[in-house]
Amino acid sequence: MAKAIPIVMPNTTHRLCTWHLMQNALRHANSIFKDKAMKDKGMKSVLYTFMYDIEDEEEFMLKWEEMLDKYEVTDNHWLKLTFGVKEKWGWPYVRNAWGAGMSSTQLSESFNAFLKDFIRSDHNLMQFFMHFDRVLSEKRYKELQAEYALCQKLPRVNIKVKIMEQAAAVYTNKIFEEFQDEYVKSLEVNIEDIAHHGESTVYTVLDSDGIKVRKVRQECDDSVTCNCRKFEMKGILCSHCLKILRERLNLKEIPSQYILKRWTKKARSEYVKDRCGHDIQVDVRLHQTSRYRS
Repeated sequence: MAKAIPIVMPNTTHRLCTWHLMQNALRHANSIFKDKAMKDKGMKSVLYTFMYDIEDEEEFMLKWEEMLDKYEVTDNHWLKLTFGVKEKWGWPYVRNAWGAGMSSTQLSESFNAFLKDFIRSDHNLMQFFMHFDRVLSEKRYKELQAEYALCQKLPRVNIKVKIMEQAAAVYTNKIFEEFQDEYVKSLEVNIEDIAHHGESTVYTVLDSDGIKVRKVRQECDDSVTCNCRKFEMKGILCSHCLKILRERLNLKEIPSQYILKRWTKKARSEYVKDRCGHDIQVDVRLHQTSRYRS
């Protein structure tokens, strides 16, 4: 995969599954870390910091060297190999690419497990397509249930303001809950400093935990970006940007450029096209008949 992806999909960012990486770490290096520091929680807590907490590339390099010296694991073969592909799992690197909030292959693994309930390796081609059609029918029925739930079960809005009512009407329930959490956090975020750089304004924002400092940049067109990069990675506005939009720009609704269609209730309202411009969502029964005929 590592060799094929840059050739077949050169514009794609290849990331490693964090779950599998952690399992490999526990298998190859956990005993070493436990032996060196009994007070620590082993390799899991050490690697977790590099996977999710350290945001700056220089700090990442510095902390990695400190970790090697502290635990005396400079010559560990597995750590050398893992560090060699840090761009595929290290937080300063993966946070620069869109990932829809995914960090593992769980979606693929769960679908593989689902397939095993319907399909066996000794099925011939006709049997395979017959049972695969059952898989599709089951998945489509679950989609239908989910869409029905979106229409019938309204999300619980804890704060009765216009922007939350808009989010509840637009977003799916799951995304709305995450957006609502960010909005609640924005109430506790503090603006520590305001600096002007040409036509841009940079706000220094103290996170809701009172520890992390964020920089929110407001451009001349009132667009905002934050160095936490939540919107760039997942497509949901962070509490820091919401703070600026709400207090400094006095906006009562989410600007349209910050609402990704994929997270809305109308995500499947249009046809999706492949790289050749052909519709992916075609007439299911007609497509199935054509497949059997082939």
